[in-house]
Amino acid sequence: MRNPEGRLEPVEPKGVGGIGWSRNRRTVVAFTAMWVLAMALYPGGSSFDAGSEGHDFFRNFLCDVLSSETSDGRANRWGAGSMAVGIVILIGGGLWPLWWRVPVAQPWRTLSRILGSVAAILTGLLCMEQAFRLDLSHHRITLTAGAAGLIPTVLVAVIDWRDSNVTLARKLWLSGTLLASLVNYVSYSMVQWGSELTPLVPTSQKLALLCLLAWLFVKPVEAEV
Repeated sequence: MRNPEGRLEPVEPKGVGGIGWSRNRRTVVAFTAMWVLAMALYPGGSSFDAGSEGHDFFRNFLCDVLSSETSDGRANRWGAGSMAVGIVILIGGGLWPLWWRVPVAQPWRTLSRILGSVAAILTGLLCMEQAFRLDLSHHRITLTAGAAGLIPTVLVAVIDWRDSNVTLARKLWLSGTLLASLVNYVSYSMVQWGSELTPLVPTSQKLALLCLLAWLFVKPVEAEV
């Protein structure tokens, strides 16, 4: 259904609340299992302390766990493989279908599909870059993928916030996702521009992910789906 004025309005009565909820829950469970396994297998090392042992939730980036080799040269193939599988599950089974099917009028739907696809492809490229230690610009790919994924997520947020059927918990978790994502994106960008790296950057990244997982998992609407 096309809005001739091109306004950002839902074209389905339930917004995004009911899109693939059962699949999203399975996706969250599967990703979380792979993420926990990857953290458990991670031998150690971070941008703050290359010789540290084990995974540090507040100091390790997701890309640390995704890398097949730690910053001090220790092998992390099994942990990296587990994390890569988890990310593919999360993007392919949860986020990309949501970005593709976000119920807004044109041209917003096309914008969401294009940027969501760009974010998915670049995330896959990041997995390959970390797994095979490719000589690519990791920071530029990360920032571009983040921006591309953030925009369709904002579109989803607008629809959820304006939908009276959507639960308050879902709206709050999505608000937390966007807030933590913005903090992470700005702080990470500042580091690339020369600012000092602080634990705020990896911590905000993890908080954004946890809020996202909670948003995908919680009951979308008050009525039974």
